[in-house]
Amino acid sequence: MMRKSIHVNAKYEHLRTYLENIPEEFEARGEVVYDLRNQVRVDEVSGVKIVIKSFRKIYLANRIIYAYFRPSKAKRAYEYGLLLQDHGVNTPDPVAYIDCVENGMLKAGYFVSLYTDYQPLSAFDASDADKARALLDGLAHFTMKLHQNRIFHEDYTLSNVLYQEVDGNFDFTVIDNNRLKFTSIDEKLAAKSLNRLGFQPEMLTFLVRRYAEISGMDALKELKLFYDYKYEANLKYKTKHKLKRLRNHLWQREKLKSPC
Repeated sequence: MMRKSIHVNAKYEHLRTYLENIPEEFEARGEVVYDLRNQVRVDEVSGVKIVIKSFRKIYLANRIIYAYFRPSKAKRAYEYGLLLQDHGVNTPDPVAYIDCVENGMLKAGYFVSLYTDYQPLSAFDASDADKARALLDGLAHFTMKLHQNRIFHEDYTLSNVLYQEVDGNFDFTVIDNNRLKFTSIDEKLAAKSLNRLGFQPEMLTFLVRRYAEISGMDALKELKLFYDYKYEANLKYKTKHKLKRLRNHLWQREKLKSPC
């Protein structure tokens, strides 16, 4: 028998009936806007436009861990969203989270937030140099605010940082908040965070310099740390994929040798 654990933000209590039925009716709700590891749908209920994220590919060990020992991804996304807002960091309103436990294991999780019409940084057109500099300046301040509050976002990417431009001014919001760390942000962690924003080198260099100016860090030192980290990250990525290809090759050879 499946047991549902649901928590609804008091501001959206009037949507409870709709929210409680998400596990059973998710496939019929709204429109799919993302469908890879997890699935994301956009729907509207009682005049409120919402985003529903389904955490559906959960490894066996995590099904047990999230059922008993650690907060699920859905719960963390909800609670960390509220925490970001408490620290003055813009993120879409968390509406609810739902965890479904069956036979002692987490079967599925759902996180619901308000919809935002902000666009991902990956969609930004950098052909206007002045506009690009204005965006990067605002982004440096936004990132610094996270770090000043001892918040390290582990998925700080061009897809998860969204922006809106109004009269030449840029505002930002951050999503996919289930992987946050709360720690002092030193120069190495700052470099690691900025590296995850996959801008072109010229834009990244400007962003790192601007961040260094705002934070009071030494710009040359910060740039060196940034590019050192970038080199190490690329090296690890290439090594990981070479080992993966080798493993797959050896597996195929063994498969061909097998008499079965």
